[in-house]
Amino acid sequence: MAVQITSFSGPRLRALRLAAGLRREYLAERLGCTYSAVTRWEQGNTAPTAVYLAQLCSVLGCDVADLFETSAVPAVPA
Repeated sequence: MAVQITSFSGPRLRALRLAAGLRREYLAERLGCTYSAVTRWEQGNTAPTAVYLAQLCSVLGCDVADLFETSAVPAVPA
C-alpha cells in the first residue's frame, strides 16, 4: 500500500504544538505571523503557505507530511 497525502490537518498542527510545549502566541512570534493565523490553521479554516509550512516544521521538529492527512492507497501493479 502507498500513502497519499490529502490535505492540511489543523488538529495535527495543534497536537504537534502542544507536544512541543508551545503556546500559540509563542509559535506565532517564532513564525513572524499573528496569533489569529495560527488559530485559523489549527481550526482548519485556512492552511499555511509553503513558507510557513517550512518554518512550522523547523520550529516543531517535524516533517511536512506530519502536518497533513494521509490515506492508504492500493499500489498500482507495474
